[in-house]
Amino acid sequence: MQQFSIPIGTSGDGSLSLADGLPLFPTIGTARAGVSNTARSNVLFDGAATILFSRTKVSAFYEFFIGVLGPAVAFEFPNAQVNLNNPEGGGGQVLVDFGQNQQMVAGLGVGMVVGAGLKVTQQFYLPESWFSPWKLSWRTAFELSIQFQVDFIRLLLNLIALLLGESRSAGLIARDSASKLERFLNVSDQFGFAESFKFYGYSSNKLGPEKRLNATPAFVIPFDFTKAIPGLANFIKRLAAVVGECSVGPMFLIQMPVSLEVDSFTVVGQGGSSPATYGPVAYDGSTAIANGNERFTTNAQRFSTKVSYHTGFEVGLSVYFRIQICKVFSFQRTGPSLDLLHLLLAQIPTYDASGSVSTNIQSGCVLIPRMSIAFSSSGSDPDFPPEPNTAVADVSFKGEVFLDDPWDGPPTQIHIRINPPVAGFPTSCPINTGGKSSQFEYTFGNQCVISGDTHHPGTTISPSASSPYQSFSIRASLPDSSESCADWEVTAPVKLRNRILQATLVEGTAGDGPVFSPTAGAQLNADPSQPPADVKNFAKVKYRFPYAPGRNPVTATVLNVYLVDEERRPHKGSNVRISFESGASASLFNAAKQVIVPMPDSGATFTIEWLSSSPPPPRNYSNLFYLILDAGCQFGQTEFWLNVWNWL
Repeated sequence: MQQFSIPIGTSGDGSLSLADGLPLFPTIGTARAGVSNTARSNVLFDGAATILFSRTKVSAFYEFFIGVLGPAVAFEFPNAQVNLNNPEGGGGQVLVDFGQNQQMVAGLGVGMVVGAGLKVTQQFYLPESWFSPWKLSWRTAFELSIQFQVDFIRLLLNLIALLLGESRSAGLIARDSASKLERFLNVSDQFGFAESFKFYGYSSNKLGPEKRLNATPAFVIPFDFTKAIPGLANFIKRLAAVVGECSVGPMFLIQMPVSLEVDSFTVVGQGGSSPATYGPVAYDGSTAIANGNERFTTNAQRFSTKVSYHTGFEVGLSVYFRIQICKVFSFQRTGPSLDLLHLLLAQIPTYDASGSVSTNIQSGCVLIPRMSIAFSSSGSDPDFPPEPNTAVADVSFKGEVFLDDPWDGPPTQIHIRINPPVAGFPTSCPINTGGKSSQFEYTFGNQCVISGDTHHPGTTISPSASSPYQSFSIRASLPDSSESCADWEVTAPVKLRNRILQATLVEGTAGDGPVFSPTAGAQLNADPSQPPADVKNFAKVKYRFPYAPGRNPVTATVLNVYLVDEERRPHKGSNVRISFESGASASLFNAAKQVIVPMPDSGATFTIEWLSSSPPPPRNYSNLFYLILDAGCQFGQTEFWLNVWNWL
């Protein structure tokens, strides 16, 4: 009845890009291949150790940023021959010859930056000067501070290449020259851009008469033992004299096998008539055959192909041997592979998913994503300079949806969805006929961040200076249009930068503070009758919350206050009192306390007193304690460091 030639697949321009592909794991919430990113920083260690007259202070933190494209599968049959028939027995029949030029790729792209900082201080308890030998104090002998950032994926691949040496394999992890992730890997001024890499596998067979296309992203890591064993090392040196080489050792194989098959075809007739589905698909030689109940009465306008695919993850171990002499004799052998995940009872089951691709028959174009999203702060805040794809709490945040081609449908709404869900987030934004962009705005409030604790999944914690970010993914989609050559759907990530409670010393003796706030520290002398005489037993501290411009301060909020020692364990038994200028006060002798205090924009003060002095003989060194101020999700938490002399 009707014959035509069309491209079928995730793209129609021969690019075969994962950015246009179908998600291998749809449950992670991606549209098509999807792009996601996240960032996190945290304290690894903050503490001190005192031995007699020597004290060592160590603080360390880490931060990382990662972006991922996929994992996805993309395929293309550029010259599929379609024949629509009405057989004599009734119903309709679809015949499709996918042709010889069939392509499929599966895998993912990834970029990752890891950073860390370390500060080490060595102090000794010595006389302050030669003419005052009786007046002792802590003297800093040396201080070491270092910060670094590393493109982790590049470092990992360089390390693997080093381990492989001359026996390296043509593994499929390589630099992604297309830089699909570039817009999402701009970390900060310190990091710059991370380099993205791809872990791809391409199809090795064709549909018809085979029912499945197979692709296996894989990476082989052989370890050459010949250079590590003395006897073999001498043999290799002698072999090199005759232009030969030999390698033997274990070999790891990491792979993600993916198979794809065609399930059915859906045809939409002229005028946008009700779609009719034909399936399941059987093969007669190179021709796919699908039958259905609906007969063809008009020429087809849109042709859709439903596919299903499943994937898994495997780690194998085998042993290889390779020898070459004079570049004439060459032999290589690999032993059977052991499934390590199966042996370790940690086998990852295959994952089944499905998707569909569509082609406009009249224009012959594949319907592929033609949308993108950009995020920016529509307001300004002097405390938080703009960052790419980052929203700041309590500052208006703008999302702009861009269309590659003008919208040729009637005026409608672009559907918006955010994950994890956020109350009150816009669910749509308008687009008019001929329009190429639309905007929506929203103001995030301060909120808790996901802890990432594997023992308690799903738990959240108050945002802090070391972990201020929460990541979201936002999906935008438009209703299908049979007149268009575009698939109107896109997903992109955005980060929320929470505002954090701050504390700083305003009166007293300054002491060491955390890396993110060096002025948030004081020295206290619990017993002023004991040295050092110039250190008081109290400190006056200012706390403030960096409200957004124009925001009204909160007159009362619940503040949790508690003490921990240098190993971050709860400290009890000391007579410590905290008094706020608003009149609230608490004793930290036994446990954490809750106080109701205002949270003014200009800041307010509290006084902390250490009233529990040591019994004779006095403690002639200070110990480090942390005063934690936690105002929950709305204001976050901070800490103030206390270097306490003669404490009890």
